[in-house]
Amino acid sequence: SSPAVEIWGLGITYYALIIVTGMVLAIVIFSQLLKKHGKDPYDSLDYALFILPLAILGARIYFFAFPYDGYKQSWSDFFRFRDGGLGIYGGVIFGYITMYIVAKVKKQDPVEISDYIAPGLLLAQSIGRWGNFFNREAFGSMTDLPWRMRLWISGTYYIDVHPTFLYESLWNVAGLLLLCLAVDKVRRFDGENTCFY
Repeated sequence: SSPAVEIWGLGITYYALIIVTGMVLAIVIFSQLLKKHGKDPYDSLDYALFILPLAILGARIYFFAFPYDGYKQSWSDFFRFRDGGLGIYGGVIFGYITMYIVAKVKKQDPVEISDYIAPGLLLAQSIGRWGNFFNREAFGSMTDLPWRMRLWISGTYYIDVHPTFLYESLWNVAGLLLLCLAVDKVRRFDGENTCFY
């Protein structure tokens, strides 16, 4: 997508700004939950320092290992991050593995820690989906529903499609609300929030 801002000649896209916003808010929520449960809130930065880069790497690997239909890429382009291409599943998998290792090194319970990460992850996903709106991607089949998304194919031709990015964003918000207002209140065991996610 076109750059939202330019810093020192480097264009930063709306998608990148939205993804980073989600990451920052996820760290803030994680920090607050650590504090609420009697742990050092600054531990969130220790985790983020390792989880975020490896989660991005995992998302990139997933994107290349399982390409979308009709999309071809070469592994020689793997490090061209500015060309886009991340798969959330790879990010979650690599992020969880990294969290587990960091928790073990810090002598903390990784299952408990993962419960404190889950709410922020849901929020970050909800926010991140709006990057798809700015990229004009992650849409569904054609529709005439009032909340349709208009895609311009050329200057004079367009189609109306389901905004599937919006659907996932709303589902993630619903999941976050359920997690915070119901599931976490009656949590019976460590890992329940993670399982709900």
